[in-house]
Amino acid sequence: MKWRKEWDSVFAKGTGGDLGQGNDSRERIEYGVTLFLAFYERGHRPGRRRKRDLGDLLRMKALVLTLAQYLSQASDKSCLRVRERGADGRGNLMEKFGKLLIEVLHEEALTVDSLGVLPSLAVELPGIVDASYYKALSQITTSSKSSPGEILDAVLTPLQHIGKENGHRSVEIHQDFAANYLVTPDLPEHLQRSGFERLKKAVGFGKLIKAMSESPGKWVIAAGEERLWMLSYIIHFTPSVSDTEVIYLTGDKPIVSRGFEEEGYIYVMSLLLSSVAKEASKRIELEDISMGVEGDEEDEDESSGGGSHQIRSQPLPPFVKSEFESLIQQPSIASIFSSASFSGRDDRYAKMLAGFALTLLLVFPKVKQEVCMWLCLAETKDGVSVLRYLWATIKQSELFLGVTKDIRLAVSSLRKRNLSTDDTSLRDSDNDQWNLILLFIELYGFLLLVMDDDEFFAGSRVDKNARQLPLKDVEKISVFLKNLAFAMYYWGGEMMGEDKQRSDGGAVFFKDQPNQGWEIEYLKTAVTGLLKAIYTREYDAPLT
Repeated sequence: MKWRKEWDSVFAKGTGGDLGQGNDSRERIEYGVTLFLAFYERGHRPGRRRKRDLGDLLRMKALVLTLAQYLSQASDKSCLRVRERGADGRGNLMEKFGKLLIEVLHEEALTVDSLGVLPSLAVELPGIVDASYYKALSQITTSSKSSPGEILDAVLTPLQHIGKENGHRSVEIHQDFAANYLVTPDLPEHLQRSGFERLKKAVGFGKLIKAMSESPGKWVIAAGEERLWMLSYIIHFTPSVSDTEVIYLTGDKPIVSRGFEEEGYIYVMSLLLSSVAKEASKRIELEDISMGVEGDEEDEDESSGGGSHQIRSQPLPPFVKSEFESLIQQPSIASIFSSASFSGRDDRYAKMLAGFALTLLLVFPKVKQEVCMWLCLAETKDGVSVLRYLWATIKQSELFLGVTKDIRLAVSSLRKRNLSTDDTSLRDSDNDQWNLILLFIELYGFLLLVMDDDEFFAGSRVDKNARQLPLKDVEKISVFLKNLAFAMYYWGGEMMGEDKQRSDGGAVFFKDQPNQGWEIEYLKTAVTGLLKAIYTREYDAPLT
């Protein structure tokens, strides 16, 4: 109590008072922060939740007002780097105060005034910018009546001004921003349209994608609904070609760069889209019925005897749905493989692109035929059809070569995929190869549906723009498909990790594995359909 009375006497019982000039003002702030932390921390032991005391909140407000006035007048902000007195001299008192301010930022008595000083504190004390910083701003964005401009100043200042000399610090801040602020629901409404567009323009998209691709573990753990919002914001923030158009002339075709690392972008998009694929596919076709009958949120599950209830899926928020649907426009689909090179083919990149394209097919089943058509018409940057680009990668893959020779390899690989719970290792895994194979099966199956016999048998020509494959390659495909289909029908139970002696073992396939983008049943149907399409062609001699 004695320290609080002393503090009140200096700060006129919670008012900022007149700052004075020069060293006097700095010393007053230093003294106020030091004394405040002394009595505040003494009453709150580490590990215990701090009890909000209105008197202390008002004292903090007085300090904030004093600090704001000082920062608006002083060119020298050395008082923000007051060191803690002690044996090692470590610990910044103002940084402690800044973190405490963030902790109580949502308190109504402090929010407006604190937002005004956060940008300056963030620049001078970058140590306060972490996950808690952006979590607090996310909460303020959705719950307060603060000006969107003030909120955005606090959000954007660290992204723009911290880490110019220390790139690692900049990466960390962008990761914290993505994981804790880009999960905020309905930013266009809370920031207003103009504020949201300011956020889009001010965020360094290339830096954001690079940071997210380097440490996906920080943001992929967000809740499902949060990842839906994050993905929709990333889609909205993605620069169009006209925004960042850089054209390089090579040969007879221009290469267009959008000003950010394509590989990192595809990786982030693939990981995000695959993580919400099941949820999005269930909800994207639902209509928003806001005038439903009370109690409609729950349906009785008749299959379980009426003893349980399940929550109805809610429609996707309008903004999320709109952004997701923008992914399945023809220009977007055609551009997926536009940065890939057939001549300088990178198998890892091909798998990443295939995973992304395949996930789009799964999320939007109603436009599957259109997406397949656009992909079949698309080309790589050196003018090779997507189908031939995929085939060139597949025919050299371990899985394709292995299953063609040893049918049991398909059993062990798909069983491992079915039982895996790892949803973060997208690169260099069997799952990548299966995604590549399944996308090829989908596209080639569609192509055979629209291709006449003359084109089918003309596939031996070497024209790089041709979609159809040489018949000798079709023969290899048919052997692979027969082996794979037999494995899935005969050893289905073993793939499931069940007793293969059970009578229904071959009929029971995947349980609902949220970490997997597709089920074996889906692959089996696609493989069977393609086999039938190949073997119903009117040819003079068998392919195998």
